[in-house]
This record gives sequence, structure tokens and C-alpha cells, in this order.
Amino acid sequence: MDRRRVCDACSVRRVKCDGQAPCGACTKSSVDCTRLRQRAKSGPKGVRKKTLERLKTVKRQNSGEPSILGSRELEHHNNELIFDNIEETVAVAGSSAYSDVQQEIHEAGLCFLDTPGPSQQPATDLPQMLAWPFRMSLALLEPYLDIYHFKLYPVWPVVNKDALLTRLHNLAPDVNAYMLASSICAATMLQLQLSVLSMGGDVLDPSVILSEVENLRRVHDYRENPTLDHLSTSFFMHVAYIHLGRRTTSTLLLREAITFAYMLDLHRPSHYDEFSEPDRQGHLRMFWLLFITERAHATQYDIPCIMSIDPGMPELDTESQSYVLSAFIMLCQMFRSFSDASSGARLTADDLTLFNNQLLRVPTLTEHHNDLQKADLSVTQQWLRLMFWKLAINKVIMTANTNDDIRSVFFPISLAKELLTNISAMSIDTLEAHGPGMELKLFEVTNSVADMITLNPRQTTSALEIGPQDILVHLATIIGRFRGGNKTLLPLLQSRLSGIGLDSLILPRITDVTYDSPDTNREKSSIESNEALADHSLEDEYGILFGPYSLEHQSYV
Repeated sequence: MDRRRVCDACSVRRVKCDGQAPCGACTKSSVDCTRLRQRAKSGPKGVRKKTLERLKTVKRQNSGEPSILGSRELEHHNNELIFDNIEETVAVAGSSAYSDVQQEIHEAGLCFLDTPGPSQQPATDLPQMLAWPFRMSLALLEPYLDIYHFKLYPVWPVVNKDALLTRLHNLAPDVNAYMLASSICAATMLQLQLSVLSMGGDVLDPSVILSEVENLRRVHDYRENPTLDHLSTSFFMHVAYIHLGRRTTSTLLLREAITFAYMLDLHRPSHYDEFSEPDRQGHLRMFWLLFITERAHATQYDIPCIMSIDPGMPELDTESQSYVLSAFIMLCQMFRSFSDASSGARLTADDLTLFNNQLLRVPTLTEHHNDLQKADLSVTQQWLRLMFWKLAINKVIMTANTNDDIRSVFFPISLAKELLTNISAMSIDTLEAHGPGMELKLFEVTNSVADMITLNPRQTTSALEIGPQDILVHLATIIGRFRGGNKTLLPLLQSRLSGIGLDSLILPRITDVTYDSPDTNREKSSIESNEALADHSLEDEYGILFGPYSLEHQSYV
């Protein structure tokens, strides 16, 4: 037996065969390793008629005879001659050799659409054969675009998945659509802490996807002619890089997306007059998404904001896709209220109360929202209240009479109680799905409670209430369970706990996520169970301390 031959199983599966008997691939997969098929006869199959005609053309050129073709047609025919050579190389090879060639091409990073098998005739036209010159195949892109659509579109409602897939399925590769789709996939994988296996069985690293997008953007010089695709790609890359801990790169990409929005006139009310209603709403949502993202990012990292909303801007549509978009529109309302209230030169106690009441009128836990939307709305609402209180504390005379009033020095304690009540029935995975932004918001609340305990360490509560120390430990434990979280936050929280006499050890579930760790592959398959988040809720762990009284019968507002 010729051990150099590719075995039947490797030929059918189109994987690399080491030629042994049995081969390593079959041994690993526990399949029979045989070489029973008949090898195709090697050697040339004859020259095609079109090839003969082109050879005559080349011969005339070399002999100095005038060509009847123009220069552009001649270049086109010469290219076709080269492509025919590739086709004939595949055609003359036996089925085993074809598998080896295909494996080499796959290892080189090229993916195939409708690649012919050993019993099929090879494609007769190269654009069909090499229609996908990118790293990630459609087979990998599509499931993650589906996950974006079902899980994260309510959070980032700016890309129509079906329209993007239609562009990706075109015969001619659409590089802008591919860059956008790849950036969405990377952001989705990182936001939801998902891992995916490539065709070769290796874990696909989102940073590799982002590197390819960066390279393609440099080649195509996207900055000279920015489009909405380029703007959206910059935004999703911003999301991905913040998860990878590259805050400067992430901030610059967000600024780039905002700059593109202004260059495309998305900030001008007149811009929307020339579009149909669906396009108008899509552009509006993109501008508002950048607005609320910049406000949150700038507040968390203490950098200036540059965006503002013109009073003449069209309204976001509250009727179309109301179930999906209502939470997003509520977030826009909250951030606009925060922007308007914090832009004044001076603040009064009335301004503080007015802003607080505006936020509290936004319903955050309605039955029309899913858990992801509820988590985003509820935590963001409390975080904005806290940020405005911090902004006002040096400008408004506060009272120490009660901690239920936003004008109280001890307001963060009642706010934290309300926050814990809202999120107690949510799973840690639901909170994690909002990424580092959610972690930082919870940290701000936790750190403020620690400040209040330090300010008044002997504050007493009734036996039926959760004390400030209990709240602090609960919040710190939640933050500690964030997978792959900010490594600087846990030591800070542990130090704060120790400083006020609470030596509880925070044991994070996972503090360092690497893509070859078994913890990152908790989903049994890369696609099937990625679409479902865990049902384990915080209430299961803290129900004893919260109790039915504090969750159901006590009001903090």
C-alpha cells in the first residue's frame, strides 16, 4: 500500500492526511482509515479550445504581429489565461491531490464558496471559486450576526442584519460589508464573553479578527471617503477594544466615529430631510448611540464631551419596533436629561430634585423589556442619579437629615439599596453582557457606599434592614464575579473593605479570560448554547440576606 496516499476519510472530510496507516486524523477522530477508492488518472486532460485561442494570441504578440485586441481587453484575456492555468491544475489532479491542494489553500487563509468535491466538476469561473478572499468565512460570520440581532440589537440598534447578509452574499466581495460584519462579530464575542471554534478546531481570537479589519482599513484608506459603514465599524471596534483593555485605542475609535458622524452631517436636522423614513431612523439611532456612548465613556474616564443634540433634530420613532427600541429610546431620554442638567454653570437644590424626578419617571423594569434591557436601564438610571449627585455635592448645600432624599449627604446608601433590589433577580451573566461599562457603573456605586461608611462608620439600621456594610459586601462580590473584569477594581475594593473593618475575601469567578482557557468555553458548543444566557440569579445567592421583606415590602424612594 502506498502510504503517501491521502486516505478516504481525509479526502472526504478535506483535512490534512499524514499518509500513515492509520493516519493521525483518523485515529484522533476514531474513524476507519482506508484507501479503497480508485485514484483518478494523472496527467493532462487536453487543452481547452479557449486556451488554444489565447495561446495563438500570445504567439502573435511575441512574433510582432498586430493584435486585434485593445490594451484593456488584452490585459483581461491574459488574466483569464492565468486563471485557466489554475483551473487546469485543479482539473488534472487526482482527487487525493486535489484535497492536498485545497488543504494548502485553506492553510494559507483562503476560504471557498461552493468548492467542488472529488466527484464534482471544478468551477469553470474563478470568481465563483475564490469569491471569499477574507479570513473569516460566512459560515463563521452568520451565526454571530444572528446572536447580535437577537441579543444585542436592542442595545446597539444600528445595523440591519438581513441587509448586511445580503451584501455579504453578493458574488463580488464587499470589503466594507465584511469589515463591518467582522467588527460586529468581535464586539459580540467580547461583549457576551463567547468563544468560537474555527474550521481547524482552534479557538478564534477576536483580536485576530480586529487585526484583519485594521489591515483592510489601511489598504482601502477609509478615512479619505468616510461612509456610514466606516462610522459603524469604528463604533463596534471601539466596543471590542474596550473589552480587550485597550482604553486609549477604544477612545480614539469612538472619537473617530463621532468625527465621521459630523463629517456626514448627522448632527444637522436638515440632513434627515433627504432620506426615507427607515433610513432617517437608522441615521438618527446611530447619532443617538454615539451621543449616549460618549456621555457614558467621558463620565467614566473623565474626558470632555464634544457631542450635542440640536433641538431641531427629528424625533426617534417610538412606534416601529417598540418592543425592541423602547429601552434604547429611554436611555436616550435619560442621557439627554443628564446632559441638559449638567451643562449649566450653576446648580441649585431645585435643579437636583428636578433631574432626579425626571429620571425616576422613566420605567426601567416593565414587562415589555427583556433582562438585558432591564439591567441596562436600571443600573444606568441609578448611576446617572449618583453622577449628578456627585456633580452637585460641591455646589448645593446638602442635608444630613435623611438618606432617602437626593439632597442628603448619605443619598448613595439609599440609591445602592434600590439598585440591589432591582438587580437581585437578574443573573450575573445578564450584567456581564453589558461589559466593562456595567462593571464601572457598579464600582462607582460601591465606592460611594464605602465613602459613606467611612464618613459615618456608626450609622445604625433596624434589624429588618440591610445595613451599609451588607450593601458594600454584596456589591463588591457581584463585581468580583465579572469574568475577565478590570483587574484594578478588585484590589481597590478589597482595600476599601479592609480599611473600614470588613475583611471579607472577594473571590472572583474568573479574573483573567484567555481564549484557550476551559472557563471561556463554558458553552457546550460554540453556536448552539451561545444564544442562551445562564438563568442563575443573584437573588438565589443573596435571598437570605435580602429576604422577602426588603425586596417586596420596603420602598426606598
